[in-house]
Amino acid sequence: MEKLKFLLIIPFLMLSHSLAQVAADYYLPLQPGNALTYRSTGWEPRTVYESIEGADSINGQLYFIQVGKEVMDNAPLDTQVFHSFWLREATSGDIMIIAVGLGESTLLDSAMVYETPYTFFSNEHLISGYHWESLYEGTYYQDSIMSITETVNTEVGTFTNCIKMRRIRIDSLGATIWLHYVYYAENVGEVMKIRETPDPHTNTLSHINFQTSVNEDSPEVFPEDFALQQNYPNPFNPSTTISYQLPESVTVNLSIYNIAGQRVKTLVNEHKDPGQHSVKWNAKDMPSGIYFFRIQAGDFMSVKKCVLMK
Repeated sequence: MEKLKFLLIIPFLMLSHSLAQVAADYYLPLQPGNALTYRSTGWEPRTVYESIEGADSINGQLYFIQVGKEVMDNAPLDTQVFHSFWLREATSGDIMIIAVGLGESTLLDSAMVYETPYTFFSNEHLISGYHWESLYEGTYYQDSIMSITETVNTEVGTFTNCIKMRRIRIDSLGATIWLHYVYYAENVGEVMKIRETPDPHTNTLSHINFQTSVNEDSPEVFPEDFALQQNYPNPFNPSTTISYQLPESVTVNLSIYNIAGQRVKTLVNEHKDPGQHSVKWNAKDMPSGIYFFRIQAGDFMSVKKCVLMK
């Protein structure tokens, strides 16, 4: 497999203040089942989907598979995959990539896997004025952050303080191969893409389907039973999310234990309302190994195993 080589990387940073957010806050959340739907206008009408369709372990790290698909209005049974990426969130908050699918395949066996991951969407993309260039096999790639205060109107709603990025690809003769303007909203990811060259068109967000999202306009439906879900990701390094559900208001204790049965961390110890809940455990100060997380909620008790792999 050929390693992607960057021959030229020229960052121009405006670091007048520290970042309050990280790149992952502006990217499609890397959790299987999460998906964004876009309405594409300006050329032959179609619907575009970006979704997280699973995960693979690569070199001891868990990478999530992001798949882009489009469906033509005049051929709804004809789905075309136009990209597949294997991504993970770094401890810094950068989105890292380790593999790219070839053709329409979404299988790792058919993908180009790099020797080492590289940054796909970085924290610097949250800084107005940031500019990044790379040269790969005679083609220049350029990202420029035009603004971090854009307002974007979509079918889903209005998003403020969006990142506006200009992405250009230029061939060895200096001709523009394609030019995009992409808008990213916090806690969602890409909400609009305007392509000027070639085939001008616009993709606008029309639907959000997040496994952890809550529609505030819909009546809340409480779970019928208590449940503790398996943490995700697992194995993890160094953070993982633990989710649980409560059918009634109750005092909850959620704690972490090592393999010797010693409690090493209490994540939750308070009264909780009914509904779906989640908590993140950052184990950066803990050694690699097997741990157990235990929930006690009224008379309900459950224990599950997780693996910290550094």
